[in-house]
Formats: sequence, structure tokens, C-alpha cells
Amino acid sequence: MTKEEMGKAYQLAKARVVNEPTDISIFSGFGLSDFEPVHVTLDSVAALINWQALQFNGQYDPVALNEIAIAGKKKFIIIN
Repeated sequence: MTKEEMGKAYQLAKARVVNEPTDISIFSGFGLSDFEPVHVTLDSVAALINWQALQFNGQYDPVALNEIAIAGKKKFIIIN
């Protein structure tokens, strides 16, 4: 996943333009070193962002966003 793709997924997440419900189970364990790269859509990454980084106050946790971006660089292959 490129920086531009992460930005697009973040914008989708913020706009809540994610087709619900989105199955994000493919991302289970994405932070682990033995996680194999997966083919995903921007919608699914946006759903992951909302699941992983959206806080109860409506803000996004920058640490969680950074974790997604770092892992996604090598482990998420965007197909749309």
C-alpha cells in the first residue's frame, strides 16, 4: 500500500463511505512479523482504520494510524 492509497483509505474512513458491513478478518494479526501480504480494497482498509484507530471521542489515534500505515506498506496490496 502506498502513501497515496493510505491517504485515500483514511479519507474514506473519515467520510464513513465504507460499504457496511465490511469483513476485516483478513487483517487479523497484521502487526505480526509472520503475517503474509494480502490483497485488499481501499474500502476494507478504511473499515480497518475505523475499527483500529477511531476513538470514542470521534478522533483518530495517530499511533494506530501509523501502525496501519507501516504494516500496510509491505503487507497490504490494494486491488481497486
